[in-house]
Amino acid sequence: MEAVDSRHNALGGDVPGIYTKEYEIRVKIVNVSNICVFRDSAERNDLYVKGTFKYRDLFGAQMVRGKRTDTHAFATDCASFKELWTFRVKAPAHYCCLEFVLMDQDNLSENDRVYNAKEVALEDVLHLAYHAELENRGPLGPLRKTVVFNKWKGMPERMPVGDKLKKCFPCLFAKPLAPWEMSARMTVEIDVLPRDTADEHPVLEGVYAPPEGRLDTRNMVLEPGRTLRVLIGQKQYARIRFAASCFLPSVCCIAFVLMLVLLIYYVAHIAA
Repeated sequence: MEAVDSRHNALGGDVPGIYTKEYEIRVKIVNVSNICVFRDSAERNDLYVKGTFKYRDLFGAQMVRGKRTDTHAFATDCASFKELWTFRVKAPAHYCCLEFVLMDQDNLSENDRVYNAKEVALEDVLHLAYHAELENRGPLGPLRKTVVFNKWKGMPERMPVGDKLKKCFPCLFAKPLAPWEMSARMTVEIDVLPRDTADEHPVLEGVYAPPEGRLDTRNMVLEPGRTLRVLIGQKQYARIRFAASCFLPSVCCIAFVLMLVLLIYYVAHIAA
């Protein structure tokens, strides 16, 4: 193990020698689901995940690093990233966390926060990995975690009265959601490896697998309904579907009646 010399504390005594180990924290940003807050009028986001890694060791040395994923353009209810971030730290640590923010990329103005920041503590899993190595129990293995974003700018405290009335007419309006039903959920995988193990199995930061559900030319051709919903927005798409379901049968019935009347008139005219 790597030994750290004793240091003089603020009270005039010596801090006992502490053995530290270096670790690599690997964080996989898998996907985000149940996105219900949009910063574009068309009810979609050009979504990316912004991360800030914060670390402080036992002696007060601090480290702050920023990360971000690529952008999932035209994200509606979900977004896929499959991106890997890595951080090298020493354990035990006084403080270690990763702050996530869901952002909407805007090419014409400043990028907007979709949901408020959410902080995930990492010192506990770092200490577990540290003690597991001390006891020769090997790496902990990946930890899958769901990060819930349940606060956003302009969030109502309760469901508006208008949305409650819309619930009474499900055929005319899309089902309104209560604020607690609009929380986005991001799936991440966290793996803490000793430095030696990480060096034996190196990885590259960035996209580790093809993201799913991205809107491209092939999907536009194969899924025209989804493409239309993404381009015009969920509400407009629902209105068009409702109008089509109401008026198309009516038009067909009227056309059928007219054809039947013309047929009767034609037969009567021939018989005369």
